[in-house]
Amino acid sequence: MNNDINALNEAIKEKGHTWVAEENHMTKMSSEERIKMLGAIIPDNLNENTSSTQETIDTTALPSSIDWRNNNGNFVTRVKDQGQCGSCVGFGCTATFESMLAIEKVHYLQSLSVADSFFCSSHGTNCLGWWTDSYFKANKSRGVVADVLFPYSEAFSNGAPICITIPNRAQHAYKYGQINSTTTIAAAKAYLNNTGPIAACFMVYEDFYGYKSGIYKHTTGKHDANHCICIVGYNDNNGDGYWICKNSWGKRWGDQGYFYIAYNQCNIDVWAKYGVSDTKDAPSQPLFRLYNGTDHFYTTSETEKVSAEAGGYKSEGISSYVYENQISNSFPFYRLYNGIDHLYTTSAAEKKSAEAGGYNSEGIACYVFETQINDSVPFYRLYNGVDHLYTTSEAEKKSAEADGYNSEGIACYVLEA
Repeated sequence: MNNDINALNEAIKEKGHTWVAEENHMTKMSSEERIKMLGAIIPDNLNENTSSTQETIDTTALPSSIDWRNNNGNFVTRVKDQGQCGSCVGFGCTATFESMLAIEKVHYLQSLSVADSFFCSSHGTNCLGWWTDSYFKANKSRGVVADVLFPYSEAFSNGAPICITIPNRAQHAYKYGQINSTTTIAAAKAYLNNTGPIAACFMVYEDFYGYKSGIYKHTTGKHDANHCICIVGYNDNNGDGYWICKNSWGKRWGDQGYFYIAYNQCNIDVWAKYGVSDTKDAPSQPLFRLYNGTDHFYTTSETEKVSAEAGGYKSEGISSYVYENQISNSFPFYRLYNGIDHLYTTSAAEKKSAEAGGYNSEGIACYVFETQINDSVPFYRLYNGVDHLYTTSEAEKKSAEADGYNSEGIACYVLEA
């Protein structure tokens, strides 16, 4: 590649293109290092794999632009960095899945584990390439866990990529029920409007590494290999239309990690684009509530519930739904006991104060939200001098206050039973 950025910018101007190039960490790499990061491998049976049914699309009925980073909210997770690995398919497809989770299900940005989806699936523990359709088929039944359970960096702790075993993995996997594909520009635009972001692959030429801003059109240099990204929107731009793409080369590349590429450039509109829908949240756990006449006790454990019942506690059903393991935006809900009363808190300071006041820590009861997520509700805490009571019910809160409990505010936010 010709690393003379000034010469490239002159060539861009001469061809009447509107994008701008700059020197960056990608242009400073050797050609061999860059090509290793281009991991979109076209299947031999590509035409057989593309099995979408494209209905006639009336593009006049579509808006001239959409951007899921700002479409009545942001539904796009942060830009990530694939490093020196041909895992771009993992990043582009995982980003697509993350956005669909936010749109359809969890209503907040849940970062998913590229390492889990790429190195622990049928792809295997290597940095060789893949294809979007293959990724979505491989992870449909197994799902993908939260990034916090298997961060990408941990896959390279010993150099070559590894897969780690996640205890009770199935209980922490987010899933999708439908794999979708589009094969025309009109269909992809309709999909972006009606459903959400979509994964796509395209040919990378030598000039692309230096992209900084503007609408990319191939200007100079040879074809190196193929790359996968997530399309988060489009803009018809008065006839000079382009796709809005989220890359996986970190925020220091391009326009804060994003780039715009013109329609029909570099085979981006030749190969099928793939997306998912019918997403499913990772299973939350019921938080059982029990009472022994003086103390309310809460647990996610069926075994502990049975043991508590044998010790004189009576079940009062499911108080709410929480998470047994940490997910994005969740916090530990500490459990303490002073021999009479169980106290629960998300505050490390309150936990320390309670321990100084005679409570003994019994560890983390579960994981909850400290601030309100769209589908979560307040978990009120009340105290009568002896017993702490927690409830999501305004009516029960009011009744408890009438019976001598004093409100101590909102302990946290949970999912309503």
